Amino acid sequence: MKKFTKKIVPAVLIVTGFLVIASFGGCKVKETQTPEIKNFQKSECLNETQDVPVLQENVPFNEEITFVSQNSLLHVELSKMMACCLEKIDYEISIVEKTIIIINLKQTPLIPECNCVCPFILNFDIANLAFGSYVVKIQFDGEQQGNDINLIYDSNTNQTNQL
Repeated sequence: MKKFTKKIVPAVLIVTGFLVIASFGGCKVKETQTPEIKNFQKSECLNETQDVPVLQENVPFNEEITFVSQNSLLHVELSKMMACCLEKIDYEISIVEKTIIIINLKQTPLIPECNCVCPFILNFDIANLAFGSYVVKIQFDGEQQGNDINLIYDSNTNQTNQL
């Protein structure tokens, strides 16, 4: 019996060790990706465009934001009055728990003495965002724009809110 135990126990330990190592080798931990803004685009000043009927005299420009699910992205279109001589817009997104903060860090005018505004449309996608309920806050130059927006993001999202 001792000879049998001496040969079997080491063999069982070796096979068990191999199985344990093999089982961990096939296990992959799902990495969570950080949501980010992609495909950011800014229109030209819409006052100079002849084919924008919303800018007719006595018709106000509606500042609004639209969210639409597109494939695995949340597409966002933001209509906003901004400095007319913008050179660029720096942007950032942060998510804390279920609050999405889309921050415009700085509107950079072409000339420092820019004293005019006109409507722009900003388009961008939010990638790597999990489906769920969120509160969206829009900030330009550190100031909240409009009220918080309750957003339910799923494969059928198509929602427009006034700012």
